[in-house]
Amino acid sequence: MKYIVLTFFISFGSAFCDMTQINPKIYNCFQQFNYSKEDYINYSILNPSRNRNEKCFRYCVGINSGILDPSGKINLSNIKEQLKKFLKKAPASNVSEILEICNAKRLPLDVCDIPDHFVKCFEDIRRTLTYPDIY
Repeated sequence: MKYIVLTFFISFGSAFCDMTQINPKIYNCFQQFNYSKEDYINYSILNPSRNRNEKCFRYCVGINSGILDPSGKINLSNIKEQLKKFLKKAPASNVSEILEICNAKRLPLDVCDIPDHFVKCFEDIRRTLTYPDIY
């Protein structure tokens, strides 16, 4: 499940080895929220955000990478193919089901809370699966 969450945030295609290789919209998120490559690498994306700035940074990345659509929902078509690469043990139908369940839940009013909302949803569902170690 950690790969669902990780893919959710970094599927825009860079490991952040070279900040100049990042999509310019994503790079703007780093600048707008004064977030460094080291911050990103040193703090696990799987943990809840530490503060509002980090929450808003994650939302900015989600929107600008196409992982979130303008309404704040998961852009299913953009993320499903990425997830299939990581979740080799999980049937594609289960991955789709998890995404759709989380997407159907009511979103937080504060857009910056949306990424943590999805992280929690993914983790809660993973705990209920008969195959919790799907990655």
